[in-house]
Amino acid sequence: MHRKHFKAIAKVIKNMKTKPNADKDFIFYMALELGKTFKEFNSNFDEEKFMSACGYEKSQEPANLIWYP
Repeated sequence: MHRKHFKAIAKVIKNMKTKPNADKDFIFYMALELGKTFKEFNSNFDEEKFMSACGYEKSQEPANLIWYP
């Protein structure tokens, strides 16, 4: 996968969060797991940058989750 693919996936995740009936916790955990998986594919993959592109900041974790990049 290339950067453009990761950006496209992050854009979809960011847009999913805005849907009225979106399960925001599920979307967050999905983004987190995708980031971990992408890191396995590419050791240079930046999970923190991906989460940021998905629209997450470290202070916005659902359900008191502490997000460590």
